[in-house]
Amino acid sequence: MRRSAGGSLSTRDLSTHYENSTFFRTHLHTMQIEKSSSTKPFSQEKVFEFFKHAILQQDNYFFELAKLIGELYSQKYKKEVKEFQNLLVNFPNTEIEIDNKVKESAQVAFQNAKKDIQQFESLLFNCMKVFLVQVSVRSTGNESLVPNDSNLDQLALKLLFGKNKCYQTFFAITRYSTFDDEINLRNSFKKLKGALPSRFGITPEFCLEKELVPYETVIEAVDYLDLYHNPHDKFQLIFQLRKQIIKAIDHYRQQEGLDNKNIIVTGDHLLPLYAYCLALSANEKLRAHQNFVETFLDDETLVFNEEGYCFSTFAGAIDSLVSRKDVRESLRDFKRRLSGYSKASMNN
Repeated sequence: MRRSAGGSLSTRDLSTHYENSTFFRTHLHTMQIEKSSSTKPFSQEKVFEFFKHAILQQDNYFFELAKLIGELYSQKYKKEVKEFQNLLVNFPNTEIEIDNKVKESAQVAFQNAKKDIQQFESLLFNCMKVFLVQVSVRSTGNESLVPNDSNLDQLALKLLFGKNKCYQTFFAITRYSTFDDEINLRNSFKKLKGALPSRFGITPEFCLEKELVPYETVIEAVDYLDLYHNPHDKFQLIFQLRKQIIKAIDHYRQQEGLDNKNIIVTGDHLLPLYAYCLALSANEKLRAHQNFVETFLDDETLVFNEEGYCFSTFAGAIDSLVSRKDVRESLRDFKRRLSGYSKASMNN
């Protein structure tokens, strides 16, 4: 997540506050004891593991700060969440048309809520970084041992969306802003209920025709998106779906006594496979999960490398279900989009 170097709290203010806190003194004392008893030099990983263990315990400054943020955030967007809940009352009627004013209101609410939650995440990030600098310098005399920004960013998000009201509030508003897609997905799911893989243009060798419900474990895994509150956890689950698909293919072919040599699941195979598994999961919140992840992870993570490709495939599969296009046509659109990403990257 991109963030500015500045903040509403100065390093001096935070340092004074932390050094007078019981949490700081306890953590500092623990680090000093570990340093004196260890024969190995301290590393960034060691400092981070100490801090992560301490920070995720209840009854500390950061836990209370995240809890306070959750209360403030939920109160600020109480009206918008209520508007969404009222909209859900009509959800069983999938033919309803959403008024344009409601759509505009939902988009404004999402943009405001997104900006606020990103600022709150930056506040937690900056606070933790100042704290770690002080502990690291005081206990080891070395500021360079402060963990990298990526690790701290993930920890800040884990804390922000932990046991407080931030996740429920922001995810409700995210769903509010994607409600059109929820309705379209619900319509698609009704039409595709019980559909076989062949209907999605999946190549015959990957249709697992003798299975009662092909890729059942993958279909069930999709619903774990509802259980994960951290965007990084959702992102990793989406990547793991690919591994589960390949595992299901390998298991089936072994059971049937088929040769697995030269069997490769390419990108062309993956989009219809994802579309099939998402359709049979009937999880109408798919677009909201996608947008939630995109709010906090940077473009490079979302598009490039193996995990990013799987996320792009996941998003492309949702597009095909929302638009109800033929999967082959969706595959052509998906390839054009990935080509656009690559060109944009080369120009940057």
